[in-house]
Amino acid sequence: TLVAWLLQKNLREHSAQVTRSQKLTETVVESLPEGILILDGEGRVLFMNRSGEDLLHVREQEIVGLKIKAQLAYPIQHGANLLKVVHAAAEQEGLADVQLEYPEERLLKVLRMPLTEAGGTLNGHMFVFRDVTREAVLNKIKSDFISVAAHQLRTPLSSIKWAFAMLQEGGLGELSESQKPVVQQGLETSDRLVRLVNSLLNISRMEEGRFGY
Repeated sequence: TLVAWLLQKNLREHSAQVTRSQKLTETVVESLPEGILILDGEGRVLFMNRSGEDLLHVREQEIVGLKIKAQLAYPIQHGANLLKVVHAAAEQEGLADVQLEYPEERLLKVLRMPLTEAGGTLNGHMFVFRDVTREAVLNKIKSDFISVAAHQLRTPLSSIKWAFAMLQEGGLGELSESQKPVVQQGLETSDRLVRLVNSLLNISRMEEGRFGY
């Protein structure tokens, strides 16, 4: 009948639309630069995108269906990378740092997100991780530069401050009324620069974990 034909037509169109949406979602997830790993409620691997494979050096078909425990049930090359990501994110709130050693050294930032239904039932977890090795190297270079520059500046600035203080105290003779404000301004400016350099050194110590705040 016409009604049955229309229903079947609408069903086919709806099914085609759902298929297109699903393929679009899969394409977007596979194209993300971040690694995506999804585990079910029992800790079994359901999915990993291409970026995740590249970052952890494991293939999705090798790990889908495996249960992540203290160790993997099957020997998988670079499986330790997978375990590090899962366990580090489970032990820390928010972003977790994961240092990979093999096949090359990498630093990853990992975020674990629960996958829950509308009623609150936990269906699993999604792990999102990205490579921050380059950022870590740049931060180290920046911190080293700040530390070296501050140390190199502090000695001459201290000498300049000492020279202005000696002038103010009459160490090279009595200052005239027109000279006094100039020397006072030089002393105050050099003092501000010394405090700025000390602040830079404190920032460097904070980043290295050698200074409490």
